[in-house]
Amino acid sequence: MQVNLYARASRFLLHSTKTLQRNHKGRRGFSTTAAAATGEATQILQNSSDYNEAQKYFKEGKYRLAEEFLKRTEAFLKVNQPSGVQQLDRVLREQVVALIRSDRFLKGEKLLERVIEMNKQAGASQEILCSLNTDLVTLRLQHDFKKAFDHAISLGKEYAALPNTTDVKRNLRLVLGTTLLMNGNLEEAKEQFAEILDSQPDPLNKGYTFNNLAVALWWAKHPVFYLDTHLMDLPTADSKIMDDKAEKIPASEQIFYADRELDHEYRDHLKQGVEIEFDYAAPFLKRSLYNIEREDQTRFEANKKSLVKLLSTRQDQFDEKFQLDPETTEVVIRNRKSATPLANLAEFFLFTNTESPETRFWFKYLFKFYQEVLPENIDRAYVHLAFLCGKKKQYNNAEAIFKKVLERLKHEDNYQKMLCLRLYGQMLSTIPEREDEGKDLLHRSYVCLLYTSPSPRDRQKSRMPSSA
Repeated sequence: MQVNLYARASRFLLHSTKTLQRNHKGRRGFSTTAAAATGEATQILQNSSDYNEAQKYFKEGKYRLAEEFLKRTEAFLKVNQPSGVQQLDRVLREQVVALIRSDRFLKGEKLLERVIEMNKQAGASQEILCSLNTDLVTLRLQHDFKKAFDHAISLGKEYAALPNTTDVKRNLRLVLGTTLLMNGNLEEAKEQFAEILDSQPDPLNKGYTFNNLAVALWWAKHPVFYLDTHLMDLPTADSKIMDDKAEKIPASEQIFYADRELDHEYRDHLKQGVEIEFDYAAPFLKRSLYNIEREDQTRFEANKKSLVKLLSTRQDQFDEKFQLDPETTEVVIRNRKSATPLANLAEFFLFTNTESPETRFWFKYLFKFYQEVLPENIDRAYVHLAFLCGKKKQYNNAEAIFKKVLERLKHEDNYQKMLCLRLYGQMLSTIPEREDEGKDLLHRSYVCLLYTSPSPRDRQKSRMPSSA
């Protein structure tokens, strides 16, 4: 039970996993380290018909079939290339990716442990072993939090001597901070994230860190999505989760400083209490978006002016006249990795200041992002649309949307389905004559939340796993 509570919470967070990445252009995954196959090893694999079949199935999202052909490639290499450690290393890593993408985390963990041991025996560097172990922690976060937490703490001690300015150390800090955050060690987590930002990371790492730091500040004051049995105790239509002081838009949220590093002001206030730190949650999510978009430098330069304008918009520009109109505003956030901080930003406003024009803007913008960039995850936006309809007592419209989403997800047990059941049930629970139906839906949401054995289905491209 505890395992999936952490897995659901982790979809707010971004992990930087570097050593297992698929090389297909445009696919998400991991970058290749020095231990991965060289050009010669790549050429040998490209001449293998089984390996080429595996690549084809990867592109089609048929990960179980990809794994099968990778296993055949592995058997071929053992017989015909017994000294081909680099080729075998690459094939095994790709098998791990196939297992992860088909939700077979335990098998993926066992295989990654084998890869780590093989690299140890081959005399791999401390940096490579640290990267592989960091990926192992990230994998364990999906299905065994206690083991992931213990492993992350031990890695922090084992590789403490690695320079803070290396990507390997930054990635370890990011995963360690994320693990600490999920365990409730908020202050320690924030320190890990602040250390990353002080080390001048690359834009993507900086974007991931700003996202997770923002979530830490959010959870510190409003642990609405936290890790115990109340993980998904979302506010009902009549709930109020911000006090009068917190509802006022703080000065730090008035503008987004696109080109600034971690604010010295924030550093000075890092330990002065959650009231001050909470003010930085939304700006940090915006900085996360800005930096993740920098991954594609060509697109970023073309969109930079519009992106800065979007993220720097003052609160008074989100008025009823919509000086920044979501219907006509171009979607300049185009990186699929931006989905997590963008959804977090919309949800932050949705669950802390539901009726504000800024909330409506970011929700509509999120919807457009899903439509244009990530259509396979659009169910999440539909659920929030239904929630907003319910808040306005447009119950028929809300129910129609909730039912549409549940029909689309009838064969799934994921976060979107659980959230849909939860919000649908809460809405019906506020209607006296339908209170029993609401309780039944809430019960179903907990069953979905505690689901621990995904069926061994091939994941198509329309079924993206949550969290990065």
